[in-house]
Amino acid sequence: MRSTRTAADWFHQAERVYSEQHQACPWCGGAYRVHLARHGAKHTFRCQHCDFQVAFDAQTNHYQLVPGEEMTNVSETMLEQPLAKLLAQ
Repeated sequence: MRSTRTAADWFHQAERVYSEQHQACPWCGGAYRVHLARHGAKHTFRCQHCDFQVAFDAQTNHYQLVPGEEMTNVSETMLEQPLAKLLAQ
């Protein structure tokens, strides 16, 4: 997936969807996947699902982006089975 957005655009989008959509990821769209780390003046959003990462360092006024991976045909569990199937057993 290619994007014309800047790292700053992605950071502000990450802030918005993190708070408005239950820790959602702006890259893959899934809720409850993003961790926000704060280390001094640096804030980083990381998605546990697609590995998207965006950070802002207020001290240097620098944004950094690591695009997420496109997730296709990914199993929901380590057993390569959809989670719904395991819960139905």
